[in-house]
Amino acid sequence: MVMLSAAWLPFSIASSFPSSQIDAAPAEAPVADLNALNLDSLQLVETARLVEEASEGYKNLKFIQYDGVTEAELYPTVMDTYGKVCAAMKAPRLSNEDKTRFKGILLDISDLLKRGSIYYSNQGLTADMSRFAQAYVDMRLNPEMADINFGPKTDLYPALVYCAASSAYNGGEFGKAVDYLEEYLTTGDADRAEQVSLFLGQAAINAKCPDRAVNRMIMASERYPANFNILMLALQNCIEAGQTDRIQPLLTKALAMKPDDEQLILAQAKLFENEGNYSSAIDLFQKLYELKPNSLQVNQHLALCYYNLGADYYNKALMESEEKTAKRYSRQAQAYFSSAVGKLETIVENDPTNTKYLRALAITYGCLGNKTRLDEVNVRLQALGLKPMPMNGMPESIAFSEQTSNLASSAAVVPDFQEFARGFVEKELAQWSKRGEFEKTEDYEKRVNQEKVYQKYQALCKKAEADYLQKYAGRLRISDLSLEPYDVDNESYKINSAMGPIIVNVPLKNKEAEAFKASWNSIQLRNPKYFIKDNRVAIASVELVTSGGKSYRYDSSQAADYDFTDVSLDMNSFIAQGNSKRDRTDKGLSASSRPKVIRAKSDVDENIPLTNRKAEKTVALIMANENYKQVTNVESALNDGETMARYCTMTLGIPANQVLSYENMTYAEMLGAVRKLKQLVGALGDGVDVVVYYAGHGFPDESNKDAYLLPVDGDGFTTATSYPLKKLYHDLSATGADNVMVFLDACFSGATRDGGMLAEARGVALKPRIADPEGSMFVLSAASDQETALPYKEKNHGLFTYFLLKKLQESKGNVSLKDLSKYVEENVKKNSVTVNGKLQNPRTSVSGRMRDSWESKRLRP
Repeated sequence: MVMLSAAWLPFSIASSFPSSQIDAAPAEAPVADLNALNLDSLQLVETARLVEEASEGYKNLKFIQYDGVTEAELYPTVMDTYGKVCAAMKAPRLSNEDKTRFKGILLDISDLLKRGSIYYSNQGLTADMSRFAQAYVDMRLNPEMADINFGPKTDLYPALVYCAASSAYNGGEFGKAVDYLEEYLTTGDADRAEQVSLFLGQAAINAKCPDRAVNRMIMASERYPANFNILMLALQNCIEAGQTDRIQPLLTKALAMKPDDEQLILAQAKLFENEGNYSSAIDLFQKLYELKPNSLQVNQHLALCYYNLGADYYNKALMESEEKTAKRYSRQAQAYFSSAVGKLETIVENDPTNTKYLRALAITYGCLGNKTRLDEVNVRLQALGLKPMPMNGMPESIAFSEQTSNLASSAAVVPDFQEFARGFVEKELAQWSKRGEFEKTEDYEKRVNQEKVYQKYQALCKKAEADYLQKYAGRLRISDLSLEPYDVDNESYKINSAMGPIIVNVPLKNKEAEAFKASWNSIQLRNPKYFIKDNRVAIASVELVTSGGKSYRYDSSQAADYDFTDVSLDMNSFIAQGNSKRDRTDKGLSASSRPKVIRAKSDVDENIPLTNRKAEKTVALIMANENYKQVTNVESALNDGETMARYCTMTLGIPANQVLSYENMTYAEMLGAVRKLKQLVGALGDGVDVVVYYAGHGFPDESNKDAYLLPVDGDGFTTATSYPLKKLYHDLSATGADNVMVFLDACFSGATRDGGMLAEARGVALKPRIADPEGSMFVLSAASDQETALPYKEKNHGLFTYFLLKKLQESKGNVSLKDLSKYVEENVKKNSVTVNGKLQNPRTSVSGRMRDSWESKRLRP
């Protein structure tokens, strides 16, 4: 084992570290059956115990610290307190208040941990020095402490990180060593980066996490081109991480440094073989054969390379329609099969039960027309329980390593994108949004306002996504794929992968489909592109190339309009506190500048399609009323409005400053919003389309049954302070827009989303008199007559809004009003009974010019 040296540290330490690995003690079996106890109660009791121990430990620390004890007495108490606070931080039911308090305690004792490491170093107590160094670094690396300002990292910090790495590495804790070594390369002394890179490469291999070191090792090999050991570790990490597409440049450099190295020659020959470049592989394997003619491995590789070349040319001859070319291919096939026979015979003579080489030998005899020898080998295959090989059949390619599907394990090692990205985005956003010591309030509020926080959030999401794809997307190998039976009717193959299915069109003509299947084991995957779908790596496109050079391409239709994947965070906490109250009560924020408050997410809240086309002549008005003062709230209305606003900008291409998005509006605010809409339409001139969306309560006037929209300060009885639907239609028609498209997730019967009545005194739902649209207007309402606009609680949306958004997502906004209304009506009606146990029928109304155009009119121009 390589031992790290810490002799360069700026304080004295022992010259060596313990190298024995630490065996974890087996967990004791439970002494009592706890199944009957209430889990929540147990967690609360345990949390209370840990909180009390941590609090008392900190009090004791401060007491003895102020009492002036010696360092020998102080530092054991510091470590004891640190351990108790860390344990409390992990408690299952810890309150946010306690968590914040304990984070402050850790910050308070962080300097004591640093000083303790120095103290024990000077005392020559290496183990204690390392424990304090690790505790200090662990605290700074802890994601829970991301929002804590530890102050600048001093010159001593790299030494402490290196000390922590030394202890972990030499103690066999290679996973922890990787953490520390990565941190050192980020913040440490550049003069030691070459040495640390070596240890990182070896630690990652020992910890079985080579993918973590690949990028850094490749960069190190470029930075230190003369360091052969770094180059070899970079190669080894790439190989063990399965990132074979990154091996060739490293191998080329290594061979230039040591051209006669047998292991490098073997690695290059195997790489050529895996890529289907059998001719180049044969040249190198032949060179190794001359050095070691009795090597079974070299003979096996040579035999299969000759065999696969023969199979390629044999299949080309079968598929070739031009006679002269077909004969040439046939001669080449005969030559390669003849070269394979002798080596295959030698291999099966030494290993008579090796079915892979027996099959290759049988196929070779069949393609050479040697029926007698074919029959002899077939007898041996049947004795081993395998089917006999046919005479003159279409030979399949055979890989040196059997290509067994590894779909389950491939998926298991790749984490969910949210899990991967959330800590990074939250930490970086917290650091960015901190107010500088000398930053004026005015400057701080300008820098960390809602719009700029969201812009920074988007940039961090894209950075996290790039890191995620770079780390986990380079693993597409033929062994990770499984070929389904040929779909004759559609002339295509379905290929399953842990990253989703691939559909490849392969013609049936000229036995092309058969040849594709026969060459499956040697197919090369070239130029794979990836994106994120449902928080997992998905294949955007890939080229599949057979060993015969035939190319087939797959392109995902969903990747075409893809931009980036949101990371679920509550963005409110990052907005400058000086202006957050003012901004959050401002009702006129544009969709792009509003804070991103993410509640429970559904499929329509993520992977929102993005268009590059701008709807410069379209204006949107979004009104979402959820929090009512005198009547029951409308569950999920704010999420409805927020997501609809995002679809308007991202999917429909409406400029952000033309999306007027409002929440929890009074009657006066609703009237003001429509006035502002009219002004904006007038400023844009002729040919303007208006999209209006409302989620909230509606109710009928009991005397005349007229329908009203209910502001958040309304009571469901008083019509004087509510917005008549008839007036809304009139006001929208008067804006001067060419076309108005209205979507109402509200009912006007007096019922509520949760099934109750808007006003307690009203016992039954009333049948409202619905206003007719005015001007050139299209209206799609959530419910008819006395029905209720129901929720879709599982999706955190109204049922109507969910299917409205779903169609926009599926169509990428390219949908006619007719198709949109048909989809919403059918799906809401079908799911209303199964989801809520009540029938809900959306209704469509049109007026004016829209009567003639609505069937072909599209939301996105």
